[in-house]
Amino acid sequence: MPYPVERIEGIGPNYGAKLREAGICTTADLLRAGGSRERRRELARRTGIEEGRLAKWVAMADFMRIKGVGSQY
Repeated sequence: MPYPVERIEGIGPNYGAKLREAGICTTADLLRAGGSRERRRELARRTGIEEGRLAKWVAMADFMRIKGVGSQY
C-alpha cells in the first residue's frame, strides 16, 4: 500500500514539496524514481536533495511495503 511521501521519517513539508514538484507523491513513486543509484543521482539533481538522503528514504519506503510495518520505521 503506497503512503504519502511525507509519512517517511525525515520528509517534512519542505522536502515533500520538492519531491512532489518532481512528480513523487507516494512511497511507490519514490521507489520507482529512486530504485537505482543512477535514478537517485538524477532525482538528486532535479530536487536538490542529497543522494544519500534519497537512498535512505528509498530504503524506508521499501520497508513500508511489508505488511504490518507501515510508517513505523
